[in-house]
Amino acid sequence: MSDDNHVVEPEKHVEVITVKPRRVTSYYPATCLEIRGEKCHVMHESKKDYNGFGLIEVVPLDMVRPEPPQPPNRQY
Repeated sequence: MSDDNHVVEPEKHVEVITVKPRRVTSYYPATCLEIRGEKCHVMHESKKDYNGFGLIEVVPLDMVRPEPPQPPNRQY
C-alpha cells in the first residue's frame, strides 16, 4: 500500500539533512519546490534570506527525506 505522505514530491513538506564534519547530523524542515533529475529545489522553513523569506537551495535528492508523520494526539 502506498502512502502519499511518505514520498518526496513538489509542494510536499520534506526534511533536508545537513552533514558537517565533527558535528551532529541535523534535519531541517523545508518544502520541495521542484525535482530535476537527481537534484531537488527546496525552500527552507527555518533558514531565511536577507528579506526574511525561506532560503531556496538546490540539494542532492539523497539529502532529502519525506517529513515524518505527526504523532497521534493522545490525551491521558
